[in-house]
Amino acid sequence: MTLDTPPSEEFIKEVIFKIFQNKKNVSYKIEPGSNVGDGFLGITASITVNFEDEIKHIFMKMASKNNLMREHMFQRDLFQRESYFYSKVLFIMKNLYEDCFKKEFLLPDCYYTCNEDFKECIVLENLSQRNYNLIKSKCFDKNQLLTVLHTYSQLHACGFMIKLKNPDEFEDFSKKFERNYFKKHFDKFGLSKVTMKSLDILKKSLNPHQDEILLNKFDEIKNLVIQAVNGLLVQENYSTIIHQDCWRNNIMFKYDDNKILQDIKLIDFQMWCVNTPIFDVAALIYTNTASKEILDNLNYYLTFYYNSLSDSILKMGGDPLILYPKEIFNQQWKKHNFYGLWIAIAVVRGLLAPVEMLPNLVEYVKNNIPLENSFMFDLPDENEYCDRLKLLLYHFIENKYV
Repeated sequence: MTLDTPPSEEFIKEVIFKIFQNKKNVSYKIEPGSNVGDGFLGITASITVNFEDEIKHIFMKMASKNNLMREHMFQRDLFQRESYFYSKVLFIMKNLYEDCFKKEFLLPDCYYTCNEDFKECIVLENLSQRNYNLIKSKCFDKNQLLTVLHTYSQLHACGFMIKLKNPDEFEDFSKKFERNYFKKHFDKFGLSKVTMKSLDILKKSLNPHQDEILLNKFDEIKNLVIQAVNGLLVQENYSTIIHQDCWRNNIMFKYDDNKILQDIKLIDFQMWCVNTPIFDVAALIYTNTASKEILDNLNYYLTFYYNSLSDSILKMGGDPLILYPKEIFNQQWKKHNFYGLWIAIAVVRGLLAPVEMLPNLVEYVKNNIPLENSFMFDLPDENEYCDRLKLLLYHFIENKYV
């Protein structure tokens, strides 16, 4: 979530005049970029830039300059990772996509990145000015889920095509950063404790008779969830470029005046890596779904995703039977879908919480409070959280994933 250190106007001005150095009569207005709970690990600002007869709306993400925040929130690592994505990877993906589909890419335009120590920043198109917004619903409906899966299938198709057409660059991408940033900081961020505490809360809510099947499998499920995180360290041979941070607040939705979904954009690529697309698909389905109907029809959504991926690869000149065969997709799903369950355990609590209850990580760091406590706030209705996890766990048992 947003770190609330006020951005330096002097620094913002410096960046603006670097971006628009060839324009005349440049002026600007700075406003807050995002709110607590929006999911940005950094300082943000929305900026309106006027020059000549034009207006540009930009969104600026900056790393904290506070040493405590930089250390505890991994500011330099995260911004280096995301800056590399926007300055190197995005350019290639965008060209591949737009040359093939003749429409704008799946992410906002990037105007500027800086990796200089204590000056890390990323400047993007401000999508909110084009009526893209975060949604605050507790889960996706069917249409939203299908649209999101289709968008991710196209993102993944671009990655597979880079692997085909630019194998040396793809190899560089795969070695540039750790494949699993979550694993690197799993214990340091307290995520292992969060996972165990959350499952303990769920276990206490279960009925010894009605939930006997689940209770008998409970310890095995806990072990498989931890193994899922460790599994992220293994890079599959059939890999592509993935987001690896697929939750509601990293997807912006655009609706028309009749509330018909028109488009979505993907944001916040601080966790990107090269690995199996299953990590994205599993997180999307299990984190953003609270419907037994959707879970009972899982094969429909998996088939929809794979067919969308195959169609995109074909349109871009590749062969999905070679780049990512269906049998490999099915094998990887069974091997890695527990990752989606782990992400749901960690994220769903935040999805169900009112904004005013979401923790401010700045205060946790300043007061030396363990970061895992920021994930364990009480909910107005703890049963809602337990029921949602319970639905997922029964799904894993019924489908013989455990």
